[in-house]
Amino acid sequence: MPVELLERKELGSTLPAAAEEVSDEVAEHVMRLLEQMRAVDSRYNAIFENASDGIALIDEQGIILHVNRRMSAINGRPREELIGKHFSTFSPPGHELENELGFANTLKGSAAPVAAIARPDGEVVFVQFSNSVICIEGETQVLCIGRDVTREVKDARQLAESEEKYRRLVENLADVAFSTRLSDGKLLVMSPNVLALTGYAVKDIAEGGWQFWESRIHPEDRARLSRGRAKLNQGDSVDEEYRFKHRDGSWRWLRTHARSNQYGMVHSIDGIISDISARKRLEDELRQSQKMEALGRFTGGVAHDFNNLLCVMLTNTELLMRAIPRDDPRYEDAANVREAGERAANLTRQLLAFSRKQVLAPRPLDLNTLVQGVDKLLRRVIGEDVTLELSTEAETSWVRADVGQLEQLLMNLAVNARDAMPAGGTLNLEVRNVTLAEGEVERLPGGKYVRLSVRDTGCGMDEATQSRLFEPFFTTKEVGKGTGLGLSTCYGIVHQSQGHIGVVSALRQGTTFVVHLPRAGEEVAPRAKAPVRAANGGAETVLIVEDEESLRRTLGRMLERMGYRVLAARDGDEAQALFEAHAREVTLVLSDVVMPGKSGPETVQQLRAAAFTGKVLFMSGYADRPELQPLLADPNQRFIQKPFQREALARTVREVLDGGES
Repeated sequence: MPVELLERKELGSTLPAAAEEVSDEVAEHVMRLLEQMRAVDSRYNAIFENASDGIALIDEQGIILHVNRRMSAINGRPREELIGKHFSTFSPPGHELENELGFANTLKGSAAPVAAIARPDGEVVFVQFSNSVICIEGETQVLCIGRDVTREVKDARQLAESEEKYRRLVENLADVAFSTRLSDGKLLVMSPNVLALTGYAVKDIAEGGWQFWESRIHPEDRARLSRGRAKLNQGDSVDEEYRFKHRDGSWRWLRTHARSNQYGMVHSIDGIISDISARKRLEDELRQSQKMEALGRFTGGVAHDFNNLLCVMLTNTELLMRAIPRDDPRYEDAANVREAGERAANLTRQLLAFSRKQVLAPRPLDLNTLVQGVDKLLRRVIGEDVTLELSTEAETSWVRADVGQLEQLLMNLAVNARDAMPAGGTLNLEVRNVTLAEGEVERLPGGKYVRLSVRDTGCGMDEATQSRLFEPFFTTKEVGKGTGLGLSTCYGIVHQSQGHIGVVSALRQGTTFVVHLPRAGEEVAPRAKAPVRAANGGAETVLIVEDEESLRRTLGRMLERMGYRVLAARDGDEAQALFEAHAREVTLVLSDVVMPGKSGPETVQQLRAAAFTGKVLFMSGYADRPELQPLLADPNQRFIQKPFQREALARTVREVLDGGES
């Protein structure tokens, strides 16, 4: 500590008197000692003031007694503002207790912590103190030597915050980060969310090592993963997808992206593991959808050509049967041909429903009413050993759909349920109005829907069967017991009605088919049908436009026998020429939809442009033309599905001409 100069000055003022009483030699010796003391004190003050660390002397009550220049600079205040103040005066808010405890621990002999000091400009600095308790003139004081460690403290805090953010990021990621030692595969680091991903905790994996992980990889994927591990050992990176057996027994698709690294002397494999099961399911669904679409285009084309042939067969068979007496043996032969043709026509209708190529006649209908209306029919279909339960909404459940197609949907699902319950069971049909959130049902936008659930207590299905359930011609029934078109037909009906059909099933736990159809407003009931004249023909002029020659001739003969005058054209250009020659006579145009060159709708549009104002009846084996559906909104234009029989054609032609609705 600096020597108090006041006492030395007083001593110096008495020296002349003392010198008179002592010898000159003694006086000289005393003066030399004083000079030496002054030199020591000067050197001490120089060291004290110019020390690179801050120095302060504080009494045991915490009052600052003295500070050097560096401590004044650290505080940002002149020493006169510090001396005489309690050290806690300069503690920043929130650090008062911490600083007080540090000083108290120093008095007890403990090491002092880092203290925080608030500068006048508001900046907080951190000082690492090395404190010593000393006794001066019988008083306990604390010698504090401090070094500014603000940068180190802030860097340490930033590092800690960064590490905490990184830890939270890793722990909250859906993916799993990991690091293993390259030499023996020992797990070094793994984020704890591996438990959600695999069902196993980090401890399980760490104890089992690479062998634990490898043993749960699908056998078909292990060789590929082993080759990837060899690449990592050579310093390469890998990106592999594989199947992993979850603790619950299910298989999950995982993707591991990893690379080898070196940190100091540690060689490791670092990477990320992601659950890609959802993506794999979507890829499978996309492939299935593409396959179904390809099959749909193929079956639609086949059905179109086949329906033309069936139409020729059925109409000619009817003409033949009309010409043969019922007691003639040939009549039964013709009837057998017609029955076979009708069965073939039903098969093509199923193909068209699957491929979504049929033309629908959608109208507002209450699904509750429809389900209740087919109750008796369904009970006859499913048999007495199956209990039918109906649960419908208290309010109406309006949808806009083709009533015939929905009845076929219900029938197909009921038959499928009956076949799944050979020993009997319960079939439950439930109708509910629901509101779906966006993405709640795949490929359906959020909004209001009517949900139809068809639930049975049958044998259920495994995942492999469910993955192929809606494929055409896929069936689990014995040969000759099913065509494999029932559920594919349901799929086509629902999707063409802008809905979605899904299935929930498990072996020995029954099956539930869930259909969602867009909910319509409570529209007015369909208009009452206009009375239709008996289907016995008429005298109007009909322009037939059909590229299939045999069908064109057959239709012409059939309509002529009904009393109509017939004009027949093989394409749009010929139809245009015939119309121009008989413009005032043509009352009805009976046109195929799909033809070489101009389509049926294009031909009709040209005829309309040429002043045709009569009625139109489109016909087709399938209708995959986007322009057809809007045209059918015109009350003067209707559609009939090929193949049709004479009675259906006669009735529809008469309805169109008389302005009725079917």
